[in-house]
Amino acid sequence: MKKLFSKVQRKDSAKVVDGMMDAQTNHVMPGVSEAFENSFRNVDDSRKSFERSKRQIYEKESADAWDRQAKLSASDAERKAAAIINKIREDERDNLFGNKASEAIPGPDTLDMGGQFLTNKKRIETRSRLFKITKEMPKGCHLHLHFNAELECQKLIEQARKLPDTMFIRSTQPMLSDKDYAESELVFNVMPANTPTADIFSPEYKPAWKTADARPWMRWTDFRRALSHRRPDINVEDWLRDKMVLNENEVYNGWQTVNG
Repeated sequence: MKKLFSKVQRKDSAKVVDGMMDAQTNHVMPGVSEAFENSFRNVDDSRKSFERSKRQIYEKESADAWDRQAKLSASDAERKAAAIINKIREDERDNLFGNKASEAIPGPDTLDMGGQFLTNKKRIETRSRLFKITKEMPKGCHLHLHFNAELECQKLIEQARKLPDTMFIRSTQPMLSDKDYAESELVFNVMPANTPTADIFSPEYKPAWKTADARPWMRWTDFRRALSHRRPDINVEDWLRDKMVLNENEVYNGWQTVNG
């Protein structure tokens, strides 16, 4: 009886000791290497989840894309042409414009895909195969075109003279001071002759134009007459041309930033 009791006691004691050892082992802080490995234990699952979410977003974006029907209805020849153009574009991105990752600080003559237009202009016109292709397309390089960009400024002004009843202009702000004259942006548009008009030179002028009740338009003939009366020292058409066409100093002056 004594021996049996001793064996049981020793066995129970061993369990207690083992349990204490297990508890201590579970509370030991992992080393640096172990912690590093643990942090990457679920990387594959996380990556798969990320890829799945990205694919779902891409599919939804494709389903809502403005060119979805054009892509779905494209012929084999059109699909092949699109693939060729994409390859040319990517080749020129890297090899014509040098748009490759680099630690070098760009110099004043560095050419890249998103660089200064006047710096890249000659290279685009003389060496870009993509530019040659776009010139053969119905809309040229324009995928999205504003009326002010459809014609050279001088041609646009000449057309405005011929449309006294239907050529309108709007401003991004009321034109009340010299500062307003310098900062305002002006946009032409051909509108119905009965379009409600506003006075751009009034403190009450509201430049908003996208809402249903917007009233930002002023007939071009009225604008030209009013500006001539307020500023007889300037030629209206010359002043407007200078505002619409960026010169090299405005684009590349020392205080210019990417935000304007």
